[in-house]
Amino acid sequence: MPKMPVTVLLTSAGGAFTYDYVCGLRSDPDLDVRVVGTDLRDDAPAAAILDAFYQVPPTGRSFADFADRLVDICQREAVQVVIPGSDGEALAIASMAGRLQQLGVRTSVTDPAPVNLCNDKRALYQCLRAAGVDMADFVFIDTASNFEEGLRALGYPDKRVVLKPSVGAGSRKTFVIDASCPTLEIHDPVRLYGRANASSLIEGVDAKEFFTNFILMEYVDNPFFDVDVLVHDGSVAIAVPRMRHPRQGMATVSIGHQLCFREDVIALASRTAEVVGFAHCGDMDIASRLTGGLTVLDVSCRFSGSVSATVDAGLSLPLQLVRSLLGLALTPCGLIEGTRCIPFNHMVAVDPVTAGRRVSLPFIR
Repeated sequence: MPKMPVTVLLTSAGGAFTYDYVCGLRSDPDLDVRVVGTDLRDDAPAAAILDAFYQVPPTGRSFADFADRLVDICQREAVQVVIPGSDGEALAIASMAGRLQQLGVRTSVTDPAPVNLCNDKRALYQCLRAAGVDMADFVFIDTASNFEEGLRALGYPDKRVVLKPSVGAGSRKTFVIDASCPTLEIHDPVRLYGRANASSLIEGVDAKEFFTNFILMEYVDNPFFDVDVLVHDGSVAIAVPRMRHPRQGMATVSIGHQLCFREDVIALASRTAEVVGFAHCGDMDIASRLTGGLTVLDVSCRFSGSVSATVDAGLSLPLQLVRSLLGLALTPCGLIEGTRCIPFNHMVAVDPVTAGRRVSLPFIR
């Protein structure tokens, strides 16, 4: 029986794990999936394994140029499904979802409101707490004076506290405030995250840049979980918690996970997805509180950058998303608890642009 052809567009295709992501999309026995990729870079390595690749402008403060470019690509490639790979592009695509739907294109984000909520941790944390979701203690700050007041409210210097921006992704400008730390330690000069005591942080950073629209929250620790969620027919159908490697820390690229189907993690992820209003999929970071229980740290209306970690384990969540968006039934699968997902650099051989000569090996006389 011939496979059903479908063209999927994946944005931010320059990510570290795009190869596994694309392999997962192409693994369906019922679908013949063409994968079109876009990225800000024109030299993304993934271009070599995609069926088509296009450079796109940044979303920035205006989505107009990005939106026009995406519409042009969708028309040119007869795209049926669009999956955003970054928060900025998720917001842009949600904002233009009606325009894409007029072209017959299905999108994993359809409403900018949940995306905006996730992009603003101040609003997100207030929303989750108001809905009764268990959360770590937190304080909003806007000045260095508020910073010191907030530290005291959260038990500093006896307790460690985390400072992070209300708006932003990943670990950018995130610091562990620890009275036992002798000086300001910047672990990444580009993303500006690290560890410090309160005085050294105040003295070592720009107060306007670091204390305006920030959050102080109680210190949380391992185990941390990345949870990718798929919503099908209006409710959470799949939630896959991956426990992070204990040495992950604030590193931006995954160094490994272990599948861990803890019921309390799945319940918190499902409730968070419901409160936020995921249309079709999402991702969240969940941490363990030192006082017991769990807390939500970050939420996105898209899959995590390491969602393809489970492809080799037997489940391609992006492919299940495509099936759901096309109105197809999800395919049952089984994952083994405790499976470790370990990232490797992967060399991929692609066909030459111009066929060269065939060489017989080995060179033995």
